Amino acid sequence: MSLGTFARTLVRLAVVALPIAGVSVAVAAPASAAGTVCVDSSRSGQYSSQVGQAIQVWNQSVRNVQFRAGCSGGIAIITVGQISGGSQYRGDMRGHGTIYIDISQVNQGYLPLRVVAHEMGHSLGLYDNYSGPCSELMSGGGPGTSCRNYTPNAAERSRVNQIWAGRALSGTENAVFVYAR
Repeated sequence: MSLGTFARTLVRLAVVALPIAGVSVAVAAPASAAGTVCVDSSRSGQYSSQVGQAIQVWNQSVRNVQFRAGCSGGIAIITVGQISGGSQYRGDMRGHGTIYIDISQVNQGYLPLRVVAHEMGHSLGLYDNYSGPCSELMSGGGPGTSCRNYTPNAAERSRVNQIWAGRALSGTENAVFVYAR
């Protein structure tokens, strides 16, 4: 018998035997299959509709995590006139942090919905791949301003579902990601 099997057997026996002996036992309910990331878009300015659209895109694309608008404690989306390096995400890649939308960058011709959805991808644990094709949301500004794709591809969706199912990226990682120009 392996050590893991032995330990599980002991726990089961304790859960059954302790109540018989008059000891109260609390057993935790299984964690929810889906995580929730709160989105505060109160400072997203003229890009508030793109934030709502990006939430819908991600919520329809992945099953193990969902964005919820109008709550705090998750990610905040802020519109700024210009920020060094362009639009970016600063946070823990676990649904906590700040997304800065650089107006001057969007004015260069980048699709605002793609920028917002891309930065939200970082909050779910995805990294940049600037050398990737336009079909990869996380290629960011690499493909240039002509790229109009704002949906994660199959590999990106799978990676997010894997991360939020608890099978990848254990621990917290603090990161800053920039939507490259």
